Amino acid sequence: MKKKVRGNSRYVTYMVTGILLLIIIFNFGRSYLRKWDKCLLKTVVIKNNAAISEEKLQSIMSTYIGQNLFTINKREIKDKILEFYRIKEVKISRRLFDKLIITVYEHNGYVNVLTKDNKIFTLNSDVVVLNEFSYNKNDDYPLIRTSLHSRNCTPGVAVTDAAILEIIEYHKKLLEVKPEIQNYISEYYKEGNDICFREIKSGKKVIIDLRYLEENISMFFSMLESLRYDEYSTYIFKFKDKTIRK
Repeated sequence: MKKKVRGNSRYVTYMVTGILLLIIIFNFGRSYLRKWDKCLLKTVVIKNNAAISEEKLQSIMSTYIGQNLFTINKREIKDKILEFYRIKEVKISRRLFDKLIITVYEHNGYVNVLTKDNKIFTLNSDVVVLNEFSYNKNDDYPLIRTSLHSRNCTPGVAVTDAAILEIIEYHKKLLEVKPEIQNYISEYYKEGNDICFREIKSGKKVIIDLRYLEENISMFFSMLESLRYDEYSTYIFKFKDKTIRK
């Protein structure tokens, strides 16, 4: 029994000694790398960005080029990148001996808004402004024409324009019935009390009334081919068994 205790004690001593040696080696290695001139940052690789351009992200990182890879403050970099409201998460990893990999994850957009001074902003489904439109295919959402001024579009802040709120609620109801209808809408606008949209290929005006919504959307899709090629410019779906063409 006593031998077993001595054996266990010897094992614990070896284990503690080994751990201490590993800590010493790790700290020595880290200290050396922090001073080694071969570990100066030369390359920053940006991954997964779409709405926020690489140019904007690289401009943030330009001040870190030439700094030691192991003394760069990753928390500071994350905070700077997260100032872009469109970005919800950032992951940063070091690659020996002179590279940083930055992977960003962006909030999804929902619609784009055209202001009266001809600027476009991307909004999420809660009508919060994400960013000024970046002309990338991932942000090819329906456009809402509005009288809103760009000074009222601040990233991270919800818009309060009544027409935008009404159109977004209308858009949500269309998508609840037929999500793929989004692929056929280029833009929304109000005309009197009606919410209208332009069919994406023909550019024709379409009004789908919320009454009998399922029937009206079904009629829209059943008439899509003729809508695109006939002489009428306006299609009104307000009755579940009748379409008005003008």
